[in-house]
Amino acid sequence: ETLDKRPPTVRIDSPEDGTIALWDPIAELRFSGTAQDGDEGGVRIDSILWMSSLDGILKSGTSSQEANFKVPMDQLSIGDHVITLSAWDDEGDSSSAQVDLTVEGLPPVAHIDSVLVNGTGLRTLIVRAGMDTLTFLGSDADLDEYGDSILVRTWSYSSESEGYASEHDLGEGQS
Repeated sequence: ETLDKRPPTVRIDSPEDGTIALWDPIAELRFSGTAQDGDEGGVRIDSILWMSSLDGILKSGTSSQEANFKVPMDQLSIGDHVITLSAWDDEGDSSSAQVDLTVEGLPPVAHIDSVLVNGTGLRTLIVRAGMDTLTFLGSDADLDEYGDSILVRTWSYSSESEGYASEHDLGEGQS
């Protein structure tokens, strides 16, 4: 018997090539594709493998049923991935398909906790230029996979007397 050496046909349906996904600790990203073997004589898909260039093996299996699954976003690294779906038939022929996927991190969250004038917290601020000292207290959080990776904290303000038309930089904050 002569073996038919045509490789399987492989296609990635999701994520689409060029997808940009926002990292989220509770969301899932759907992966789906097809792996078919057009050889004659009852050959079948023997195994499939989903790979990420950043995270390694995402899923492996012994049938084309393994071509559809979800991955929790917190298991994907932030960055540019090349996603590859490879399939092998029971004759050893193989084929692959690839798509590019970008996982972007969450923006940091900043909060003004209080503003002190001359060491006292006030609800309404009237500041006398050159006479009062302001202290700004705030907090921030980076909620994506890297945790506390905030590198720069800056403070700025705009003034009602200027019609909020311009922003003034107060400098960098401390951790």
